[in-house]
Amino acid sequence: MNTLIVACPSCKTKNKMSAGKQHHKPRCGKCQTPLPMAGHATPVELGSRYGIKALARLFRYGSLCRSCHSNDKAVVPRRLTDQDAAQVIREADLPLMLDLYSPGCTPCRTLAPVIDKLARFFFGRAIIAKIDTSTNHLTARQYGIRGVPTLIFLKNGQVVDQVVGALPEDALVAKLNSFIRA
Repeated sequence: MNTLIVACPSCKTKNKMSAGKQHHKPRCGKCQTPLPMAGHATPVELGSRYGIKALARLFRYGSLCRSCHSNDKAVVPRRLTDQDAAQVIREADLPLMLDLYSPGCTPCRTLAPVIDKLARFFFGRAIIAKIDTSTNHLTARQYGIRGVPTLIFLKNGQVVDQVVGALPEDALVAKLNSFIRA
């Protein structure tokens, strides 16, 4: 289980929380001030822990629970499976960057922290998702993936662009900026 420690902007108290609950609009335990999560966004494991209906709520309202509906989308790298990838792609109302990777791939491991950083930087402007191709073969086959890492850029469920290989961070930032504006 990933644990986040987020400092309160008001009282400077360090708050410890599960990464899986970062979408619940956390508040400081001492002063109840909302905690800024944009700088602390981390990958959230989806698939076996959450059902398809929960995913739909997440991308529609930015929250997994029905009581936390909000307009901002909690955009963090999400690890998808073959079962939920199709629905996430179909229902995404923001531009989507899909990172198809393999845990045994050295360039993929090099790119992973960059993808995490991009998720924090593009918080609220794009959905950044990850699919492990070593365990999720159907999605890789659907998009004709022959090498990893592969980044697929989608809008309205349609592939707009595709990049194979690990690009430098500044090139990815420029690509995502132009992709979001287009």
